[in-house]
Amino acid sequence: MGKGCLEFITEKGKEKEGEENGVNSDGVVFNKQARTTLAFVTLKTDGQRECMFYRNPRVDMLLKDTGINMGIIKQVKIFHYGSISLISEPCKSTHMAAMKAAKQAGVLLSYDPNVRLPLWPFPEAARNAIKGILNQVSDDEVAGNC
Repeated sequence: MGKGCLEFITEKGKEKEGEENGVNSDGVVFNKQARTTLAFVTLKTDGQRECMFYRNPRVDMLLKDTGINMGIIKQVKIFHYGSISLISEPCKSTHMAAMKAAKQAGVLLSYDPNVRLPLWPFPEAARNAIKGILNQVSDDEVAGNC
């Protein structure tokens, strides 16, 4: 691997802010046409969080498999992913291709559903996407052996 022990693969908007902090950024692709998604989190009076996303369309929705360095994915020990990238194309297909590459390389798959229903067109879409991807998670993670 590169500079650090953590690899980060994403597509970032045209903004300049952000620091590496020891994270290998070789997997970061910059998109000059879109901006990075923003999440605004507030605390409601009952103590619960409320999230609002400034997203349509944002760079995380536009990630294509041509922008992913599959070599990085094949070298890591654990490939961690969430369900937000399953919401829309082309990001969904990119996500699935990255998972497939990781699995074929014998990489441990780690999944965080991170359900954010306001981002999905309807709750059933989230449920179906999450159920459809759960069978890809490594047995070790499901058993709690990580």
